[in-house]
Formats: sequence, C-alpha cells, structure tokens
Amino acid sequence: MSEAALLHHRYRLIKTLHVRDGHPTYLAEDLEGPESQQTRVIIKQLNLSHMKDWSELELFEREVNTLAQLNHPRIPKLLDHFRDESTDPRACYLVQTAITGQTLRQILQQEGPLSEDRVSALAHDLLGILSYLHSLSPPVIHRDIKPENIIIDPQGQAHLIDFGAVRDATLINQMTVAGTFGYMPPEQAAGQVKPATDIYALGVTLIECLSGCEPHSLPQDQQLRLLYHDRVTLSDPFQRWLDVLTDPVIAQRPHNAQEALHWLEAKSLPEAADRLQVTYPKPGRVALVVNTQNEALTPLLCIGQSVKHQALRASLYVLCYWIFTFCLLFFAVNTFDGFRDIYFFVIGMHPLLLGFVGIWGWLIWKEYKALRAQSLSDVQVNLENDYLFYGARAYKLSELTSVDYDAVTNHRIAARTQTTLTFKHTSLALPVRLTKAEEQLFDHVLQKHKRNIALSIE
Repeated sequence: MSEAALLHHRYRLIKTLHVRDGHPTYLAEDLEGPESQQTRVIIKQLNLSHMKDWSELELFEREVNTLAQLNHPRIPKLLDHFRDESTDPRACYLVQTAITGQTLRQILQQEGPLSEDRVSALAHDLLGILSYLHSLSPPVIHRDIKPENIIIDPQGQAHLIDFGAVRDATLINQMTVAGTFGYMPPEQAAGQVKPATDIYALGVTLIECLSGCEPHSLPQDQQLRLLYHDRVTLSDPFQRWLDVLTDPVIAQRPHNAQEALHWLEAKSLPEAADRLQVTYPKPGRVALVVNTQNEALTPLLCIGQSVKHQALRASLYVLCYWIFTFCLLFFAVNTFDGFRDIYFFVIGMHPLLLGFVGIWGWLIWKEYKALRAQSLSDVQVNLENDYLFYGARAYKLSELTSVDYDAVTNHRIAARTQTTLTFKHTSLALPVRLTKAEEQLFDHVLQKHKRNIALSIE
C-alpha cells in the first residue's frame, strides 16, 4: 500500500514503521481527529492472505478486545478497528494512539548498558503498568515484555506497547504459545501463563539493560538460571531481587507486579520467596501472609506429639494423685462408715488406671487442640485504619510499643521461636520466626502503612 494513500477514507499513511511476517505497521495521520486536528496514530495491518494459520487472526482479535477494555496513561489507547475487503490482499486493521519516543531497544543500541539507578526507575514504571494489568478481573498478562515493546517518552517515562500476545486468566488452559524466546519462562513455552510470567520477562529485560547482553547470549546453569553476575556491578539487594524475578520455578517468583514492586521498594527479600507475600488490596490496607511451612498435622500425629510432650507432666500428676490417695487412706480410718465405703469402692477400681487415664487424657486433649491450632499452613495479618487484625481479634496500632523477633514460644505448642508484638494492654504472638530479611520487610510494611494513613506508632 502506498504511504500517500488514504486508508478507510480517514487515515493518511506517513511511513511504514516495520513489517513482521508480511504484516506491516504504519505511522499515519487521523484526518478526523478531535476538533478537526490531524492526530498521529499507529495502524497495525493483518494481511489475511499472509497468515500462516488462524492463530494469527486469533491473536489480532485478542489484541483488539484487550486494548478496548484498558484505560491506562502508559498503554496505547484503541481508537478504531475495521476490516477492508476492497483491497488486495484483504486485511484487518487496528488503530491506536501513537506514543512519541524511542523504544528501549533503540536506547540500548545508542547508549549501551544502563546504570542501576536508571534501570531501577524503569522497573518502577513498568511494574506500575503491570500492577494495573494484573489487578484486572481476570488478570491481563502481556506475555511479550522485551525492549522492542517498551517506549521511553521524552520525559523519561516508560510505556508498554504491542498487546498482540496478551492473554487473560480465562485462557490459561489454551495452548496458543506466543511471546519471544529468551524472554519467556519455562511455563510460557508450555502454554501455561500467570502474572508471574510477566515478572520473569521483565527481569530478563532489566538484566539486558544492565549487561547489554541479549538473553540468548547469556549462559545458563543446570536449573536454567541466567548467569549474568560477572557482567554487571550491582548492589546486593537489587541483584537478589533480579535473581528472584528470573527464577525458572514460578513458585519462587513474586506472584504479581504488586508484590515485586513491594520487594523492590523494601530493598530486601525473604530467604525463601514463597514464605512471605505482601499485597495491597485497597488504599490504607495491608495484607501480610507469612507461610509457617508447618506440615498440616493429622489427628493421629497430633495425639502422638501430645503424648510425647505430656509424658513427664502426666507422670508428675499421677505421682501427686498417689500421694493424695494414700494421705486420704491414712485419715479415712477415722471417718464415718459411708465415706469409707465409697473410698474403698473407688480404690477397688484400681486408682493407678483411673487417675492415669483421667489426668493424662485431659492433658492430651488440651495439647491436641493446641497442636491442631498451630498446624495451619500460614499466618495472615491485616492492617487497616488504626488496627491490626489477627484471627478474630483486633489490636490498636497506635498502642504498639515494640516488636520482638526472638521471643520463645510455649514449649507445649512447638519448640520454635516466634514474633511477638507488644501493645500497651496486651501482646500478640505470631507462631512463626521471621528471618532477618523478613524482619526488615515486616518493619517496612508497618512503616508503609504508617505513611499511608498517617498513623503515629509509639
């Protein structure tokens, strides 16, 4: 098509930006723009005769449908879409706003590797966009984050483009594989994607910005982790953060962009990425989930542990029972006949068995209930307004006086340490010992919550 042609009686083509597999993308002017001003737009053309299979049309339609529902200042806005049967070849068109600036690929080619501060700022921008996409219902997953699909405008702000490979959570079980090899994690190559899939591609893109090396040129270890440390000079927290983002195991990555952004701002990570997750469902509220990594105890295991924990204590109770019994026997000879008859009847039922079963059974029942309460898979704390919610209880944050990460738990529950929050009139013992990195992150959560709602924690 001639670049001087008028498309759809409205769009004047200025130049061809690129051609991918026979499908061109144009820069054009919209002659019917707002207030009769000529507005520059991007037009993507899908030539139906050049399609290798129908999945290309599926991806094109998916991009149209996705852009139609998105409303974010850093994402191109869908302006129009149509099908032209009069041209040869027949084609479908997508019209979206044009973003002024350079792609990240062009910047890397001109400037080479970028500094840590600049890449960190870029990560903040892109995670803000991904947080919006991942917070939609269902979450929208871009699936093709790479330098070519990131535009930096003259103000230095990042924009995310090219939603041709996008997928939402309702399509996770379909096997249409789209994306760019080198930037896609193992699960995406198998057709399975989640929000953490975008996190991996972002991490690889950031590593490329820092090292100047495309991902296919970087070596990998046996676990498919990228080996890039010898090509960059980074602070330890930022390097660990990138390592977690690009972990081949999806469970070890941040679950979504909100979590990845929180870890970046905290400049600290849990030693095990799947232990602690922080999300922000709405302003002024923080949900903190600490995975205790305790195995769920079956009733039989709970009883076994209860018997073991209470053996000595039950023996002491039985000894006290026998002492009491023989003291009562010594004084019973001088009591009235009715009481003596009742007493000897009880003794005739074998006091050892009766006392042992009664006392030990009572102790085991208490221990069983305590162990069952501690066999939960995680501990969840919610901070909202001026309160910290744990279970069914609420604790006033303005009365929080200290946090003790080294408090010792009740030995009857488990031989582990715990985290204790002390308030003016009470205390809260979380049945989990945080690592040093998690302590810093927990403190960061409290401070961020304090800033969000202007609390004064004494």
